[in-house]
Parts: sequence; C-alpha cells; structure tokens
Amino acid sequence: KTELSRKYIDDVKATFAASDPIAGTVVVGNGGRSPSTEVVRVTVPQGFAVAVQQGKRVPVTVHYDFAGGISSQVASKVFRPLTINFNAQVSAAPMPVAVQFENSGSRSALEFSLYMLTGILVMSMMTAGMNSTCIAIADMRERNTFKFMSMLPMQPMTYLAAMLLARLVIIFIASFTLLFGARYVFDLAVPIDARRLLNTAVVLLVGGSMLIAAGMALSSRIRTVATAVFVCNFVYLALLFGSDLTMPLSSLSRQVQSVLVLLPVSQFVSALRATLIDAR
Repeated sequence: KTELSRKYIDDVKATFAASDPIAGTVVVGNGGRSPSTEVVRVTVPQGFAVAVQQGKRVPVTVHYDFAGGISSQVASKVFRPLTINFNAQVSAAPMPVAVQFENSGSRSALEFSLYMLTGILVMSMMTAGMNSTCIAIADMRERNTFKFMSMLPMQPMTYLAAMLLARLVIIFIASFTLLFGARYVFDLAVPIDARRLLNTAVVLLVGGSMLIAAGMALSSRIRTVATAVFVCNFVYLALLFGSDLTMPLSSLSRQVQSVLVLLPVSQFVSALRATLIDAR
C-alpha cells in the first residue's frame, strides 16, 4: 500500500509480462497458501517501504513447491535478479531487500546431482539386469546352448538361475560402489546411514529382480542376438526418457505424468529416491 511496495509489485508484473525467461500472470492478493504446485506465492511484508527508506534489511518471501513443476522453479529464481535491480534503483544502501525461498510443498528439494545420481544408478541396473539378461539368453538360444545342456547332469533351469543370481549380485556391488564413490570420492551430499542403506538394499533387491524379470520376458520369444539388441535398445531408450531418469516428469503435463508414473522403472526410481534421499 506504499509507493515502494507498489513499485516492487509493478517490477514483478513487468518482468513476467515478457516471455523471457518465463511468462506468467501476477495476481495481487492477501496471504494464503499456494493453490497448486504451478503457483508461486510472493509475500511483501508490512513495513516494506519504511525498512527500504532506512536502509534496513527486509525479506520478501517466495513460497513454491520444491517438488513441483519446473515452471514454478524457474519463476522463483527470477526474483533474485529482479530484487537486485530494485535495490539498485531505490536505495544506495547495500541490498536492503532480501529474497528468501520457502518450500510450500511436503517434499524436500531434490538437488540436480542427486537426481542424476539415482537416475544413473537405475540406468546402470537396466543395462546390467534387463539388457544383458535378454541378450545373454538370446545368445544361448541362438548357439543351442540349452539343447546342449539338456545332455548334462545339471538342469538348464539351475544354470539359468545361477546366471540371474550372479547378475543380481553384480547389480548390488555396482550400486553400492556408485553410492559410496559419489559420497566419498566426488563428495556429493548423499545421505548414507545404516537405516537408509538397509531400506535402499530392499528397494534395489526388488527393483533389480524386476529388471532381470523384464529381461527374461523380453527374451522369451527372441531367437537371435541381433533382434535382442534391437528390442533391448528400443525399450531402454523409451524407459530412459519416460521414467524420470533423465527428464523430470514434473516438467510434463499432468495427463502425460499420470501415464508415465505407472511405468515400473518410474516406480522403482521414485521408491529409491524416497528411501535414500527423502527418508526422515
């Protein structure tokens, strides 16, 4: 209700009226929580003008859902340079207006490094579990290995079970090597403790078994290695871009999200992030 607060709001309106970096509609209201994850709520406090005139620090609070869509995340970051420009125009004091960000959602922010770490972990498990299993079984079928083994004392199912168990062990070793390497070699903020590791091991066991089962299912009607490679690469790339491994599903429309979130790999990586990163 003062000239300075109106100027700040006008600067916000002018910034989001353009299309760079992101267009938006500014609605002036009083308090309340953000009605959806796509809405960013900005609070200009009482005493704003007096504090600016006296050169005192005054916070403008930006509330947005850290786990919401990418549009709200980009929009929230606009307020920092916008506020720096406002300070330069109205005051000779160093930064009287400060911007602070608050999470209006229930989940904590997932850092890009941790997002990529969990995504890479699942991608490597897809390669070691699904793709390699499918191609290995197709190779044995193409070479008539199963027919040859039928003449040996060891049952083909015993050999197959041993091969799959070995892949599951390799997946476990590679996954924990990746986690500990990220934490202690690359110094990423990976929260590692006994409870998280135990829960993560259970998720990896279920997820790894699911991927190996998917590899077996893909190989059930494939007779040649060339066909197996083609099918595995097609399925791998489809899951890579549609399962929240490289592109956040939150940046897509709700209709697309409602379908892709049902994919087994999407459920796997979501459970992994919940137990390893978001666990309380």
